[in-house]
Amino acid sequence: MEDYTRKNLQGRSFRGQDLAGALFHESDLRGADFSGANLKGADLSAARTGMRRGWELATLVIALATSIAMGVACGIGGRWLASLMQSPQPRLRWLGVFLSVELGLFLLLFVWKGFAVAARRVLPAAIAIALVAALAAIASGVGSGTGFFTVLAFSALLVAVLGVASIARVVAGSIGSAMFLLVAVTGALVGGMTGGGLYATAVALAGMVAARRALRARGAYPGLTRLGVKVACAKGTRFRNSDLSGATFEAARLHGADFRGAVLDGTRFDAAKMELCAFDQDRHAAGNGSLGG
Repeated sequence: MEDYTRKNLQGRSFRGQDLAGALFHESDLRGADFSGANLKGADLSAARTGMRRGWELATLVIALATSIAMGVACGIGGRWLASLMQSPQPRLRWLGVFLSVELGLFLLLFVWKGFAVAARRVLPAAIAIALVAALAAIASGVGSGTGFFTVLAFSALLVAVLGVASIARVVAGSIGSAMFLLVAVTGALVGGMTGGGLYATAVALAGMVAARRALRARGAYPGLTRLGVKVACAKGTRFRNSDLSGATFEAARLHGADFRGAVLDGTRFDAAKMELCAFDQDRHAAGNGSLGG
């Protein structure tokens, strides 16, 4: 019987090995590959799974760069909105008010119902109202209808910034809570420093709430949840197609572990902390995302 108790096994390959009854108590299994292995009755209690360190670093760099870029875009959007609200021309001020209402409704629905619902219910209505107003202005000779294109551009910027910023936070959260906060705060600070004001703050907060709920497999963010699981499991601990019958993960820290195709008859997960793990189906409650087969 193999004894790997309290061993650092990061990145080790155990593919297809016979490890029945093996001891992995309190071992570091981040990035280890157990694909197709026989782990019947194995003791993986208090073990730790997750990404390889190199993949964590690459993921963090990408998430940070993306969040900073979206922070700059937030600053541009915020300054644009502020300039409309402060314009001496009444029509531009009303346009600023209209865009502010669109922003508020979009963020509210985004946090409450998810991105798809917000886009489906708010954007078409806002664009339709803007189009009618533009046609009326042209027909009456009081305007050129350029406000319609402003609404289109603002809507596109809002969708891009909020969508990409949320993705960046989910990607960072697939590493851990500390990295999630680092990326989220960095994006918010950059947005504020580049003049985003309340616009940047509102977008940053909405993105943080959505990403956090998605990482916990809660709320109407299935797409973001699946993304977080995929990123975490891409270079995480792999148990794909292994036999874990009777194995125990009691009190284990399971993050980014891929159990798809594994035999889990009698496998125990008592008191295990599970985040962003992949199963053939959604076997576990909040705190775990599922990729599906």
